[in-house]
Amino acid sequence: MMDKPTKQSGDKNMHDGHRKRLFNLAYKAGLDALNEIQALEMVLCYILPRGDVNPLAHRLLERFGDFVSVLDASVEELQTVKGLGEESAKKLKMITEVFLYYSTHKINPTNKIDRIGDFYDYIDGMLRFRNVEYLYIFAVGRNGSIINKRELASGKDDLVNVDMNKISLFISSSKSKKFIIVHNHPQGRCNPSTKDIEAFKSIKEFCTYMGGTLVDSYIVGDDGIYSMDMGMVVRDFTVQAKISITKSR
Repeated sequence: MMDKPTKQSGDKNMHDGHRKRLFNLAYKAGLDALNEIQALEMVLCYILPRGDVNPLAHRLLERFGDFVSVLDASVEELQTVKGLGEESAKKLKMITEVFLYYSTHKINPTNKIDRIGDFYDYIDGMLRFRNVEYLYIFAVGRNGSIINKRELASGKDDLVNVDMNKISLFISSSKSKKFIIVHNHPQGRCNPSTKDIEAFKSIKEFCTYMGGTLVDSYIVGDDGIYSMDMGMVVRDFTVQAKISITKSR
């Protein structure tokens, strides 16, 4: 059940004043200038346009532990916290979707991917911070650029036993003979499991049967990107982080 906004005019003015001060601080100094409670309050102000969101911010952090875990929580989990109904929980959940949409399109604003480094950047931004598993197929054009993509399955589906009909329809409609499979390991390493290896072989054989070629299958984890075809990590996020820290000194 949603928290009811305070009806007293004095409380309303106090809450409005707090929201304004919080917004001005965030706008002038950035979110990094806020503590975790304030940062979550800032987000909740967009979700709940009226009332005092400070108690709700405290309840959310008590329930989930930290800011990131709050945004990573499912709609069902968020609704267990007093003050969040289904609609407000969905709005809060969409914050991460907005971030992912922004980061993906910031990395590749023209939606043109014709270098392998650009592709790594793209799937990094698209899948690295997802908290559920996704499986995508990409079509590769004659010049080596990515010309199309389609989601084959998500966390609610069985990613190992993916419906081959979906792959068949994509291959038939993509006007391409070369394809790439990509999926992620949420909060996990990018190294393939036994099931990942078996699925890669099955999809590769199916693509050949359909007259196409599965060029590679990539796994995006917290630590990097793994190439099934090359049998190695092709981008190590931990090394990149160390290099960035070194350069900033």
